[in-house]
Amino acid sequence: MDDQQTPTNDLNASVTKFCLALEKDRRTPEGRIRSERDFREHFFPYDEAAARDRLMKFLPREIRGPIVASWGIRGRKAAMRDDDARVRSVVHDAFVAGDIDDQAFEDGLSADVVISWGELADWWKFWRGGKHTKYSIQRALETGYELTLFDARWFFDVLESGGGKLHGTDVLVEGMSKTELADWIKKIHESGDGSPMGLLTALGWSTLVAKTSNAVLLSAIDAFAQKNGLVKERFKADEDEYEGRGSPRPEGKRQSGTPSWSEGLRSNRESRDRDNRDLPPKEGVELSPPDDALLKELEAPSRPDEGDWLEDAVNVPAGEPVDDLDVVIVSNNQSQPDAGEVTHVFHRPEDDLFGPNGGESDSGPGVMRGPKATLPGLPASMKRTTGKTVPPPLPGEPTSRGRKH
Repeated sequence: MDDQQTPTNDLNASVTKFCLALEKDRRTPEGRIRSERDFREHFFPYDEAAARDRLMKFLPREIRGPIVASWGIRGRKAAMRDDDARVRSVVHDAFVAGDIDDQAFEDGLSADVVISWGELADWWKFWRGGKHTKYSIQRALETGYELTLFDARWFFDVLESGGGKLHGTDVLVEGMSKTELADWIKKIHESGDGSPMGLLTALGWSTLVAKTSNAVLLSAIDAFAQKNGLVKERFKADEDEYEGRGSPRPEGKRQSGTPSWSEGLRSNRESRDRDNRDLPPKEGVELSPPDDALLKELEAPSRPDEGDWLEDAVNVPAGEPVDDLDVVIVSNNQSQPDAGEVTHVFHRPEDDLFGPNGGESDSGPGVMRGPKATLPGLPASMKRTTGKTVPPPLPGEPTSRGRKH
């Protein structure tokens, strides 16, 4: 048998045999602590949009293909060629369409397949989550004891009840009547074996389980599972994210390729806090709490439909003097605008760094004037004709008041 057909779990190992025995027993009417639906929900959870495969992805194609084909949702040859993602998609579609059900899913994945190729710790989590009865508890204890996964001394040592007040045989005696206790002592005397194994043999698993509370026995089973490596915090089955026809992603957050201003502020603040963590506090300095309102305002996207924008913008060369530009506001309509609504951008010659009062003049031959930038609202006829730019009269002000034209 090549490596591809070698099961993931050693079928000769005692722990594997223990899990296989319990999984086979779980599928019987007496041991049905978890239903077919529970089986499917654990190993293939899904909704209308996505599904997760916790078992079939561990099966080789030569074993998985015939199983999928037996459900009638895929041809045998095609199913044996399908990769993990394709198998998950096909089975998901079949469940959503109602082509297969939970019963068919469990029947197709036999106990031997589940235990041979699945993750034993993940299966144990599934089995342990069932509603256990005296029967299932006894089967687990008897099977583990027969496979020598624990001995009588260890079992008595882990037995505990009453919040830790009772241990070992005291826990067993607590639930027994005087007649049952006398019968137990008589069997111990007849066997002549007062060892832990002799005590357990004289009492028997059926009496022990019947006279002990389920909570105490399940606690011992949990200790047994921990002892034999069946308890894990992380599983290989959980390494893949939920996938399907439109994988769900967290709502309320939009992924952005660039950091926001608020993230930068938070990062700087956290860095500063780390640097100042070990420094003594300064006297007379009161630190203010972070301004969340400001962070929210910075986080909000800008709205280009608000405010006024330049129209007919003119690019100015890098070497062009800014003072050589005339800014003229043009109106979108043909009517004369109200003087109170006109904004005139102007400058005074005495403000020029290199104007008439500062040295070289900007007039004269060889001096090129730059293009005129325009703003909406100002007539195109308002142009600078002299060395000075005259602002428009204010509303209600006489035009001849102290103005030089």
